[in-house]
Amino acid sequence: MTMAVSIPAADHGWTGGVVYFATQEAAALEKKYPGLKVVVKTSPDPAAQANALEDLSTQGMDALVMPAARPERPDRSDPQGEEQGDLRHRRRPYRERPLDLRPVCRRRHPGIGRNAAVYMKEKMGGKGDIVIIRGLPIPIDEARYNAFMDGIKGTDIKVLDSQYGNWSRDDAFKVMQDFLVKHPKIDAVWAQDDDMVVGISRRSNRPSAPTSSWLSAAPA
Repeated sequence: MTMAVSIPAADHGWTGGVVYFATQEAAALEKKYPGLKVVVKTSPDPAAQANALEDLSTQGMDALVMPAARPERPDRSDPQGEEQGDLRHRRRPYRERPLDLRPVCRRRHPGIGRNAAVYMKEKMGGKGDIVIIRGLPIPIDEARYNAFMDGIKGTDIKVLDSQYGNWSRDDAFKVMQDFLVKHPKIDAVWAQDDDMVVGISRRSNRPSAPTSSWLSAAPA
């Protein structure tokens, strides 16, 4: 029996964990069940994932485990496998559709924003100027961001600017650099991901950076 596992590439901390544990589990399953072959394929984007699934289909697979790389479903590879009768398990990401894990994810992702807002209010005394480095323009980020913004309503915390850092160290570094040029006074930064905070910290440690408070709300 061949089990295919199609997962996102390790482009930030969370996906790095997915790839690491998928690889470890694949080796453990092959050891436990003689005759089982587990093929782990990583993809950087939906198009690459769709191509990877087509390749896996031609190689032959009896089961498929697939958390999508992005909220967009890689549709062009799905119908073929379903028509062939493949056994598959897809963990649907957060998205606006009837049959998904939306109730679970909505409780978790807004919680990241709410908890960050509580922390920020406590540390700043309810006032100050902040910037926000967001993740990707997808519903997960929107849920976190909206919950954070709701959490700081009624305070004197002012959001000077908000840009996407794509959950990337390098992109967050560049965004922070832009923020520091545009805004001479920044009291705090909220980022949604630990990798982005590494990039922010690299930029903030330079001599030209003002003294600021830093917060990371890493994905759960």
